[in-house]
Amino acid sequence: MLDLRGTARKDRQRPAAVVTGKAITKFDISCLSVQGYSMLTPRARKIYGSACRACITLKILEASYLPMLVAYARELDLYFTCCEDVITNGRAYAIIDQGGNKKWVDNPAVHQANNALKAAQSIGSNFGFTPVDRQKLKLNTGSDPMAEIKRIIMGDDTDE
Repeated sequence: MLDLRGTARKDRQRPAAVVTGKAITKFDISCLSVQGYSMLTPRARKIYGSACRACITLKILEASYLPMLVAYARELDLYFTCCEDVITNGRAYAIIDQGGNKKWVDNPAVHQANNALKAAQSIGSNFGFTPVDRQKLKLNTGSDPMAEIKRIIMGDDTDE
């Protein structure tokens, strides 16, 4: 029987992902002593804390991932800061050039917000912060979904 991973040959099969780092199971001082945490704004610290708690809930947080969560919090905070600037100053503003003509110029915060959001989404996708990304991660759910699919396809109903 062919394995559903695409091949029955052992030399071509991908090994299962193994967690090798120091797993973090609760939000404590070890999460707060990461490099870069002291430079976060109060809002970014809240984002960082909630991101750590989300990863702990998903059982995927390791000590080596904490600097990336700091970067995620910093980018998301920058996005919110830029959005506030756009709300205050508008998407574009008028300037008068040397000839006395009025010109509309895009607010640079719009471009910064777009870049910060792209960066935050890219980092957040590694941690399963969206439902689609959670499906891509192999999480410790207790049951093997591939075994369930094989059971349904092969018609093995011995447990019913």
